[in-house]
Amino acid sequence: YVSSATTNEVLRYSPSGEFVDVFVRSGSGGLSDPKDLEFGPDGNLYVSSATTNEVLRYSPSGEFVDVFVRSGSGGLSGPKDLEFSSNGKYLHVASFLTNEILRYDTDGNFVDNFISSHNGQISNPRYAVFGPDDNLYVSSDDRILHFDGKSGEFVDVFVDSSRIKNPTGLLFGPDGNLYVSSATTNEVLRYSPSGEFVDVFVDSSIIKNPTGLLFGPDGNLYVASSLSDEIIRFDGVSGQFIDVFASGGGLINPM
Repeated sequence: YVSSATTNEVLRYSPSGEFVDVFVRSGSGGLSDPKDLEFGPDGNLYVSSATTNEVLRYSPSGEFVDVFVRSGSGGLSGPKDLEFSSNGKYLHVASFLTNEILRYDTDGNFVDNFISSHNGQISNPRYAVFGPDDNLYVSSDDRILHFDGKSGEFVDVFVDSSRIKNPTGLLFGPDGNLYVSSATTNEVLRYSPSGEFVDVFVDSSIIKNPTGLLFGPDGNLYVASSLSDEIIRFDGVSGQFIDVFASGGGLINPM
């Protein structure tokens, strides 16, 4: 499942990379500029609709269910990444324009301002991910900040590196390392569980403005190359290029 930001759609591809269908069509539920997708514990698909400042919910068959988080709820503005807590009780939403991570319950009701701009000096949060320690890691400008996963309290600056330029994707891999897509440098960087730089896992020779990252069931890394309108597959151990996994089907600016 891939969000096609420019066409305002969610596209579906087979395990072999063949285009299947337009899973969520443009305009369904008012979807505009989809930024992130997340299947919830109820089996439904949740999509951040950045232009309308909402989180929309769709059924397992792609039908619009409801506006799960309404515009302005909790001050939501410019929603980006979506992340469910490990117990499935809360949805965390990166509110890019207000520099916050907001928390909602399973009915879409605003719970609290889980992380604010005054907590660890968070700025321009795009992506957030729960780590193996159940703490929350958030991209903030060109840094990765570390917060307690239960209280939201600031822990430390996990990564503060001149190598990261415009982090647009965060993912903990099977090896326990943190993978960061650095959009401006067209790289995927790897950091140890303690935040130390390991290596450039994917270099700039192939990907163009990388955004979303995902380890597939085959153990390989899939990277959304937004400026080349492709999903590219790399070996999950070595980072070597395997193939262009998905393109076509109207995919433009995958996130």
